[in-house]
Amino acid sequence: MNMFIKWISFVGLFCLVNASQDNHRKQLVNSLKKYVETHHKGDYIVAFKYFDKNKDNHIDRLELNLALKQIGVGNMFTRTRWVNGIMNLMDIKPEDDVLSFDELIVASFDQAIHTNKI
Repeated sequence: MNMFIKWISFVGLFCLVNASQDNHRKQLVNSLKKYVETHHKGDYIVAFKYFDKNKDNHIDRLELNLALKQIGVGNMFTRTRWVNGIMNLMDIKPEDDVLSFDELIVASFDQAIHTNKI
């Protein structure tokens, strides 16, 4: 795996955890990190491609819902709220109701910059 992408992914996760003391955000980041390390050898690009079930290089709301279920975040009653919150935070440009890998990186760094975490 490209070390730069691995570093960006780690920094993005670190910034999301430290940007807020919110327990939900911590749960999401910790669950995702554990899942990616366990199932994809820490490779976030491979994990993204795995969760992109229709192979259009984006994660849509259904794919995000399934990914959250797989990594153990939320339940059948709360997962839609998780999806909405993640989309509101991460779907940057264009705001098209899907997430690209680039949007995830940009959103992570944007959070870090605005909270002085990098």
